[in-house]
Amino acid sequence: MTKRYFVARIMLALTLCWLTATSAAQNVSGRITCEGKGIAGVTVSDGYVVTQTDENGNYNINSGKKNGYVFYTLPRGYEPQVKDGFNPMFWAKLNTDVSAKEQHDFSLNKVDNDRYSLVISADYHLANRNNDDAQFKATFLKRMQQLKAAYHYPVYNTILGDLSWDVYWYANNYNLKDFVNTMKTCKFPLITFPVIGNHDNNPKGLIRISKLQCRGAPLCVRITILIISAKYIMWCLTILYIRTKKAKVRIRKV
Repeated sequence: MTKRYFVARIMLALTLCWLTATSAAQNVSGRITCEGKGIAGVTVSDGYVVTQTDENGNYNINSGKKNGYVFYTLPRGYEPQVKDGFNPMFWAKLNTDVSAKEQHDFSLNKVDNDRYSLVISADYHLANRNNDDAQFKATFLKRMQQLKAAYHYPVYNTILGDLSWDVYWYANNYNLKDFVNTMKTCKFPLITFPVIGNHDNNPKGLIRISKLQCRGAPLCVRITILIISAKYIMWCLTILYIRTKKAKVRIRKV
């Protein structure tokens, strides 16, 4: 009897330790709801770990926080909360401290979107040049407003990269934050799901990343990275040279 009691106490202690360790390991949690009610079966991930919400809409994951964000996959029959009329709030930034526990809740809107239209767009290349802001508002924006008004079911927009133009991030002081502000001020009418393009990367950040990648890397890898960086810099300088030359030609003509 004593032996069984002793074993039972050990098993209970181990179970409590396991539950405590499991709870401590789950450093990112939250709840996904619609009108205050939890939504079950929504997939949530940090880009490495994938889980689903329980019957009450709760989720818990043990995240290494390597990507710096947590997001959910939008379930059928819902739309995400939207910021500034176009920006879907389906993700949240994570704290860089892996030991820090944090909570990120998401609220969805119920909508009948079994039937919808999707605008597949790309290469906006807004760069604060050649009056592109005014052209964007007078043509593309107007067309999107017409599309939304023409259909009695939801219309969504996706941008397949190149929202901005990296060459002009510093030359014209216009980057991705300015792009978002342009979409906000012009009251872009469609919920938009963009993906990053090759012209949406910080040109100065590429050089910093190359330096970090070179540390401890094999010689052949370091040489390759430096060559790529050098070619990128030469390409940027060539574009700037062409722009300067064209400007001089215009001045001479005048």
